Amino acid sequence: MMRLLVLGLAFVGFVAATCPDNTVTSEEHCRDLCVAIHSTTDISFTVTHSTKECHCIVGELDIQVCTTTTTTTTTTASPTTSPYVPPTRAEIRAELVDLFGWPCIESINSAITDNYTDCSADFDTDDHTELESTAWDYFNDLCVDRCIPIFVNSVNILLESNCFRPNEQDLTNPLLFRLNLFKILEGKVTMGCALASTTGDYCGGVLTPLTSFVQNSSQIRRNHCEAVSDRGYCLGTILRAGEENMDWLKPFIPSSHSISSVICDFASHCRQLDEDGILNAAAFTEELAAVGATPAASTSSATALLAATTMIATTVACTLLF
Repeated sequence: MMRLLVLGLAFVGFVAATCPDNTVTSEEHCRDLCVAIHSTTDISFTVTHSTKECHCIVGELDIQVCTTTTTTTTTTASPTTSPYVPPTRAEIRAELVDLFGWPCIESINSAITDNYTDCSADFDTDDHTELESTAWDYFNDLCVDRCIPIFVNSVNILLESNCFRPNEQDLTNPLLFRLNLFKILEGKVTMGCALASTTGDYCGGVLTPLTSFVQNSSQIRRNHCEAVSDRGYCLGTILRAGEENMDWLKPFIPSSHSISSVICDFASHCRQLDEDGILNAAAFTEELAAVGATPAASTSSATALLAATTMIATTVACTLLF
């Protein structure tokens, strides 16, 4: 069962969303905002002297969304005294509205569904960022995870609408950090879940001998080389993925390494063991895995890679071999 990782900072118990002008003018206006942001018609609207306050009631939460003054209400959780409670769909939507702004409300509502919320609560991000298993086991688990297409679709909706801009926004925010992690996972799955044309294995598995080689080349035997050369053009798939984004190969190949250099050195090592098929395995790519229902106009780099690398020859300049 997947375990939930608390990403350093707990999600706030409830948050104040940003309204078009930070002002609620009437009870009807308050109800419209609560329906749009929190999908609830249960509200509390009060007028005290010249101050108007709008509260959305979501389950046990009383969420103050807008007032005649700019007010933000948050709570903090102590990890030593309070158990972590995953945020609800309404809470995630509210925080994203606060981060992205009111114009993004439609995209946010489309992206943050009940399925996304349920998967996010169950998904153990630590399993997908730390080297806790071999690449064989890692991709055998990742490639059948029902939540991956849900995450990918949600992130792509926010990317397409230009609401989520990972190169510009503060990814130390736990929610944005997680969205960016799911964006990276799309590349991992697109590459690692491609199937070897010869064996039907997931291509990401060949990262296991490559990882062992990077860690200690002396432990590589001929059978490790054959495990790579026998799996069609999976090595070429790994090569092209690493050239596109080394984050897709983490944690198995550190981003400080050049994937082409790793493959060249691995090929040289294998040649000394009388296995000459490594460079041929890196000469083409397998057909990459499609993840989710990505819109046709997607600007996702993983989607672009899928279109650009299906059985396209690559060049590996391994001067030591020639």
